Amino acid sequence: MIRRLLLTSAAVVMMLTLNAAAKADTVTLAQGQSVTFTFASTQFPGTTATATYTLQGNQLRLTLTNTSTDNTRIKGIGISTTPNIGVTNSTFSGGLSNFQYSTGGGGLGNLEAVASSTGSTTLNPGQTGTAVFTLASVPTTLTFDSVVVHFISLPNGNSEKVGGQTNAPVPEPATMILLGTGLAGVAGSIRRKRKNAEN
Repeated sequence: MIRRLLLTSAAVVMMLTLNAAAKADTVTLAQGQSVTFTFASTQFPGTTATATYTLQGNQLRLTLTNTSTDNTRIKGIGISTTPNIGVTNSTFSGGLSNFQYSTGGGGLGNLEAVASSTGSTTLNPGQTGTAVFTLASVPTTLTFDSVVVHFISLPNGNSEKVGGQTNAPVPEPATMILLGTGLAGVAGSIRRKRKNAEN
């Protein structure tokens, strides 16, 4: 009974370890793929946003939505990437029509979309905007080291820079095969020991 409990505990610890290893801080985006980040203030529960990035050829498209249920506005969003990408052109539309491209002046990353001022040019609750960045090259993959959004007009006039989170990635097939093989081996070992004990 103790041995079974120990084996079960070991299996649970192994699964948790594999799961933790699969959730890397960076996110890699390949050509033709999209990734969505969610942002939620830890201090102000109603302050939230989502951002979807799509890599297509030499264009990186951003769709940013302010999903806040309070009066919080978004002043900017930025990413830090590997490799550090160059931008030759940028266009902004919808709720981001008064935003502009920046190379890090807002402290949000090496590729930023920031409001031209703090007034009505920001992204208000319920608004969605799009930015398209034309890249200097055509990367086969793009690794996001961080994604940060800048919320302003929080209660008491506060502002907050919040890092984005993605949904937990699905483990690679090889990881799942390795885990399954290991668990099958443990189960087979237990069966053999039981059979030997019965004989």
